[in-house]
Parts: sequence; structure tokens; C-alpha cells
Amino acid sequence: MTGMGKDGAAGMLEMHRAGAYNFAQDEESCVIFGMPREAIAMGG
Repeated sequence: MTGMGKDGAAGMLEMHRAGAYNFAQDEESCVIFGMPREAIAMGG
């Protein structure tokens, strides 16, 4: 996930709540860290 916004992060949170394992790309290797940052902040 790259880009800005929370739509993908909200989806990841729902997946996490359903028992899925999610991975977020680290800031150093992202072109734009907005979406992974939101996923991490939301607990997804």
C-alpha cells in the first residue's frame, strides 16, 4: 500500500480484526508513507 488516505488502512484494520496477518512497508523504503502510517496508527 502506498499513497495517502485512510481507505486502505481501514480495510486492513477490518482484516486484522477478522484474524488476518497484515504487514506494512517501513517508511525508509516507501515513496509515500501516508497509507502505511495510517494502517499502523489505526492498529491494522
